[in-house]
Amino acid sequence: MKNAHQSLHIIFIFSRKKLENSQQNYIKERDKLDDEIKYLKNELNMMKSTNLKIKEEKLLLKDKFKKYKGKFHNQKQKLQNANELILELKLAQNEQITEKNLNIINV
Repeated sequence: MKNAHQSLHIIFIFSRKKLENSQQNYIKERDKLDDEIKYLKNELNMMKSTNLKIKEEKLLLKDKFKKYKGKFHNQKQKLQNANELILELKLAQNEQITEKNLNIINV
């Protein structure tokens, strides 16, 4: 009976140690997972922040592009107007030269 009792006691101690080890491993794994979750949440927050900054920068660039596009269009229009005036002046000068040549020939 004593041997059976000792055997049960040894089995009980072994089972208890196995359970304690299992619980410690569970706690370690749970802590690792908690740390990983914290890390991933931090990464997600940084990505959200970066994404927000990118969206804000995109809006600023769109506004700048609209302004430059408007300035470019205005400059283009001014150049076209200037070119038209230059052509009109050249045509007027050519007409004056032609009139002078006709006057010289007629004299």
